[in-house]
Amino acid sequence: MDDSLMRFCDFLESHPTDFITDGLVLSDNLRTIPFPYYPSRTDCIAFALCVEGSAEIEINLNYYKIIPNTVCVILPDHLIRVISMSEDISLRFFAISESFMNSIQLNLRADFSIYLFLRDHPVVNMAEDEKELILQYYEMIHSKKYIENPVTREFVVNNLFLAMLYEMMALVQSRYLPSGIRKSHKEEIFATFKMLIFEHFREERGLNFYADKLCLTPKYLSTLCKSLTGKTAAEWIEDVVILEAKALLKTPGMNIQIVSDRLNFPDQSFFGKYFKRLTGITPGEYKVT
Repeated sequence: MDDSLMRFCDFLESHPTDFITDGLVLSDNLRTIPFPYYPSRTDCIAFALCVEGSAEIEINLNYYKIIPNTVCVILPDHLIRVISMSEDISLRFFAISESFMNSIQLNLRADFSIYLFLRDHPVVNMAEDEKELILQYYEMIHSKKYIENPVTREFVVNNLFLAMLYEMMALVQSRYLPSGIRKSHKEEIFATFKMLIFEHFREERGLNFYADKLCLTPKYLSTLCKSLTGKTAAEWIEDVVILEAKALLKTPGMNIQIVSDRLNFPDQSFFGKYFKRLTGITPGEYKVT
């Protein structure tokens, strides 16, 4: 199995999954998997169709409710946190490594409008017939695990999966992109600000840096964020830093010094004070919870 999906599959392999092949995971039994309820950074592309029940998740600090007939799309390097899952949750789940995407010669970023839409709107609604289409593809792909010849199995699975993705992308294109989901000027600024944070938070935690990038005064940027979200710009920066810190602290093999270095704090002591000021506990206490 390729390295880019290995960390994700390490989590899945010890729990019931319907089909695992090189770079592709399918499952309809995720209710048995103890999802981590702390922030985690994704290292693959994943999406799930909700058939029954509901879940609440956080993706890059945004809250989403997953209900029947919604599809949730997770892109690489998203920071996700499962908030809750109902007892009756039923999903059809796919996880795909980027190298698997390359093997089927599909570059999601090639259609930049769809990529940007899914990045900003990771949970989308499906009509009943669209849900049934995804379910049919799931069953077809799942059934191909019984093909004995590995070359034939790979060829059939890859092409079925590619066909499903093209149909899903066509649905997104036809339903959401022609009219466009227009943002106000302030919302556009805030969206760019958040994108800049996720690009630079490891090196830059000062408000002035982001205000300069946006050609705004720090005061105006902070007021704009507060009016739209109830949080100041500085609080948004701190939230992203802490989210990443929590994800790293829960990563096996990561000690507090390594996390401090990854986030470019002057030293471990400075990082510890920063973390405790914003969370109320030390990094060490969080790591063992």
